[in-house]
Amino acid sequence: MNHPSVASIETFENGELLLSALESRLPEVILLDINMPEMDGLTTCKKIKALYPSVKVIFLSMHSSPHYFFKAKAANCDGYIIKTSGLEEIYKSIQKIQEGGKYFSPVVLDQLLSNEGIEKNKKASLTDREHEVLKLILDEFSNKEIAEKLHISLRTVDAHKRNLLAKTNSKNLPSLIKYAIKEQLN
Repeated sequence: MNHPSVASIETFENGELLLSALESRLPEVILLDINMPEMDGLTTCKKIKALYPSVKVIFLSMHSSPHYFFKAKAANCDGYIIKTSGLEEIYKSIQKIQEGGKYFSPVVLDQLLSNEGIEKNKKASLTDREHEVLKLILDEFSNKEIAEKLHISLRTVDAHKRNLLAKTNSKNLPSLIKYAIKEQLN
């Protein structure tokens, strides 16, 4: 990759090695695969975002289905590109993200807007952790109690709540609770 947006490139075999490298130097942008050995890209992204919120993460994936896109969004990624995209699209995504924006491959966005994407995602696709947080919300735990019980930070609890609201199209906590009861998610 020889482009003005890219100063240097390093590759790592898995998420564990990447996280170790981040302890000594932080890049501006990371291209990450969802399917990686030892620690998958979704888990790696969540850890990067929790430890280094200023680092931008773009998923470079073979998966164009809305299912993977929503999982990547739940991991708080800044972009999502399909591996079959050309170098120009990769450069474009890096540049847009460096300018403070987000970038999602047109191929994925087309699938999201198609009837197939809408039908597949009518019911919220929640992660295991989001289910845990939702159950604790339904059991009337406070944010602090949720954080202590799950051994996560208050900021992470807030992020899970934001994701739950977004994924369920809920405007506030009462509407999230109504959604969970209606969909029998508790």
